[in-house]
Amino acid sequence: MIYLPSAKLELDEIVDYISIELKAPEAALDFIDAVDDMAHKLSDMPYRHPIYHSRFRSDSEVRFVPVRNYNVFYKVDEEHKTVEIHRIIYQRRDTKQL
Repeated sequence: MIYLPSAKLELDEIVDYISIELKAPEAALDFIDAVDDMAHKLSDMPYRHPIYHSRFRSDSEVRFVPVRNYNVFYKVDEEHKTVEIHRIIYQRRDTKQL
């Protein structure tokens, strides 16, 4: 499993928001654990979650899995037998704009 820089940045921003703005550092740590747990499960069964249908073409399928109030977008790299976490986006955000 690989977190791309965009996903790492978004995870950091989410954790900062939960920890600082919401003043809930324990909840921030729980969120990190939930994302990591989901990512490890993806290593075993990466195709169990639905494909995200975008208006843009992609060379490979983008899938997503909900984790609390966020969607984690990922791709399966068959050649290298890895899962790449691409984005972590708040569920109420308009993903068509991204």
